[in-house]
Amino acid sequence: SALIVAEVFDTTVRHRAEWEFRTDSLLSIKTKIKPKRGDILACDGSVLATNITYYTVRIDFRSEQFKAEDYAASIDEMSDSLAKHFGKGKDYWVNHLLEPLSKPRYKRTRSFALIKNISYNDYLKIRTFPYLNNPYKNVCGLKLEEEERRSNPYGKMALRSVGTLTEDATKERHGYCGLEKDLDSLLYGKAGVSRIVPVNKNTINWVDTPAINGYTIKTTIDIKMQDIVENELEKE
Repeated sequence: SALIVAEVFDTTVRHRAEWEFRTDSLLSIKTKIKPKRGDILACDGSVLATNITYYTVRIDFRSEQFKAEDYAASIDEMSDSLAKHFGKGKDYWVNHLLEPLSKPRYKRTRSFALIKNISYNDYLKIRTFPYLNNPYKNVCGLKLEEEERRSNPYGKMALRSVGTLTEDATKERHGYCGLEKDLDSLLYGKAGVSRIVPVNKNTINWVDTPAINGYTIKTTIDIKMQDIVENELEKE
């Protein structure tokens, strides 16, 4: 009891200024909200460039509520379900799922990649698999990460005109060539700003300035004509 009282005094009186400074520093941090980049369309409305979100499912093996025994007992059933839906064979998934358990609990990863680059529908399917179907994600240690990528549904067709993206020093993706570069300010939109705000006993990300998504650009590119022209050029 005396030790607890001493620690409380040390935190709230002796080092109070230090903790208040750290709190103020945390609450003053502002985070940039990335806007959604606009699409590039052909003259008939066909999509030449758009954003597709891919998901990575991870498992936190040191989550407080994570039950390693239940996880280990379900590996056979999980592997069977993963193999049927995603291929690679049951043995691959058994070895993949057993890998984190080879280490003691305190050394296990908090961000084990179960599977990468899947759609949201695939994620919903995974949530029906044995062990992973627990409604409380903390119990099975599930985490979901999302990554947005630029996709060209027609592949290399008119790609020189449509353009591509590149990542700058701030990890933002902007136009590198073609329309993606020339119209980057319109396609990119305007970034927003959020900050951490204390609410009761927790904190939340409060949006100060919402992001403004980029414009959708409609071009004069005719998909059918473009296909004919490119095929004829390839023949030559």
